[in-house]
Amino acid sequence: MNSQLSSGLRAAGMVAVVGILSSTGGGCSTVKDVSVADINKAESSVAGPGQRVTRYDTALDALGTMLQAYNTPVVRVQTLAINNATAGEGVPKDLAQIVSTALGKIQGPIKLIPYDPTYVFTEKELGNKVDRTLPDLLVKGAITEFDKDMLEKKFEVEADYALPNGRSSIGASHDRGSSGGQVALDMQVVAYQSQQIIQGVQTSNKICLMKGENSTSLNLMIEGNGLGVKTGFAKKDGIHAALRLLVEISVLELVGKYCDVPYWRCIEGAPADPKVVDAYRRGLEDDPNATARLKLFAFCHGEKIDLQNTELSDSEKDIVARLKVKYTAASDIDLITQLWLNVPIKEGAQRLKDYRRAMVRAAAAQEKAVTAAATAAAGTAPAVSAPVATATSATVTPATVAPKSKKFGKLSSDEF
Repeated sequence: MNSQLSSGLRAAGMVAVVGILSSTGGGCSTVKDVSVADINKAESSVAGPGQRVTRYDTALDALGTMLQAYNTPVVRVQTLAINNATAGEGVPKDLAQIVSTALGKIQGPIKLIPYDPTYVFTEKELGNKVDRTLPDLLVKGAITEFDKDMLEKKFEVEADYALPNGRSSIGASHDRGSSGGQVALDMQVVAYQSQQIIQGVQTSNKICLMKGENSTSLNLMIEGNGLGVKTGFAKKDGIHAALRLLVEISVLELVGKYCDVPYWRCIEGAPADPKVVDAYRRGLEDDPNATARLKLFAFCHGEKIDLQNTELSDSEKDIVARLKVKYTAASDIDLITQLWLNVPIKEGAQRLKDYRRAMVRAAAAQEKAVTAAATAAAGTAPAVSAPVATATSATVTPATVAPKSKKFGKLSSDEF
């Protein structure tokens, strides 16, 4: 009886092995030559290129609109090398191109100046004149941490069962594991003219990288003939994609701090940065342009404010008193801080853009009227004369809120 059972099991085992070989193409005659149709089919299945979209694209675009709403003057930025300062391998050597791409997404008053000395020198050697635009800021930084597999967890389970005859067995196992690491990026800005690092305008952010594995196996042994099946799945966060996200959030924070705007409002659900708010409020205590800031922010909030005059009129004082009640502000500094925190971004940017256009039209009309009056007085053909007022002259441009450079510029038509 046992002999018959063993023979049956042995036959079943051979059938299983033959079946596996035939299903996996064990015979050479089952392999067909690659045809043109196979190549065309493989080519048609390749996914086409797509636009690279990240979770902070919308935030960076919103920051550009925010800078316009806060009337930030033009800031010319140049990116230096962002190197890997760790001993870790598997990360890019330089993130400068990713930083440049992130800065380019902001638009508005942020103007990107490329850094390519080899190109400039080559053009000069060829006799070509290159008029360089010098930057206001230099962005520098480095990858300062890259820790792989800082934490690892595993779960394993295995079961085996042997038939009473001892010649056959069946077994199964399941393994599951996960690990995590992190990469950190530090960034700073340098004033180009003085070559000094601007204190208080730096970022140090990190992102966690997770990796998970899951596998299951099944083994069957019959009279020395075995059959095994194993399936597994592994997933891990891409280091390059993670670094792009890290760069974008760092650029958002860096530009926001330099330009003195509440940048966190560009990220849905992000908390306010108390250090930035406190630093801005303390900076108002000895700011000679505090009244101009108050008028600008009130104007962006939709109030009827004369931006040509830096002093408060009687009607504007009434507006300020009403806004203090609305925002429960005990002083002008409290009110400016609250208005600064809550400027309506899209509405404020559009309101300033409309104001600039109105100033351009007013300047053109004034110039035309003066020219016509001069022509009528002379009784001759119009003479070429210097313009009396232009869109960028101080007579039609109100004060603007400047970033950390502490310059207090003018609102001009070239900013739209």
